[in-house]
Amino acid sequence: MTTFARRDFLTGAAALAAAATAALVATRDADAGDPSFMNNVPDPDAKFDALYDALGKAARARKSQMRAHGRRLPGVAEAIREFARGYVVQSVVTGNIHSIATTKLEAFGLLEGLDVVVGGYGDDGADRAVLVRLAIERAGAVYGLDFQPKRTVVIGDTPHDIRGAA
Repeated sequence: MTTFARRDFLTGAAALAAAATAALVATRDADAGDPSFMNNVPDPDAKFDALYDALGKAARARKSQMRAHGRRLPGVAEAIREFARGYVVQSVVTGNIHSIATTKLEAFGLLEGLDVVVGGYGDDGADRAVLVRLAIERAGAVYGLDFQPKRTVVIGDTPHDIRGAA
């Protein structure tokens, strides 16, 4: 991809519309429709992958700004550390795409004790309940255990998290 084409992809009207639509519905597979179809974007999966990659790189470049302008909720690091002492698999379910979620966790010193491989992320879908189920399935596959939803605890900080746990 030429520099001009890359710049046009990342800043052009079609890319902006696709990114805005994707952000609004939080996934390439949303019920609201396929944003790439609405904007005539060829090879949508490659474009989304490139967009998610660019967003992840932008987040990593702004990690110090995250620290300067964001905050870690009280008790979170301690809770992760305490749960990690027992045989507990801890991960993340979030509307953030994987690369941004891990960057935020790293910026606030929260990665240790979390298995971010088995989480559910915005690039997996928009419905938190689906993301919780996906994280449970991934944990089962990685750890070779049958994680039961009724024995899964969801700790959240938004109404989306509460709905997703139900």
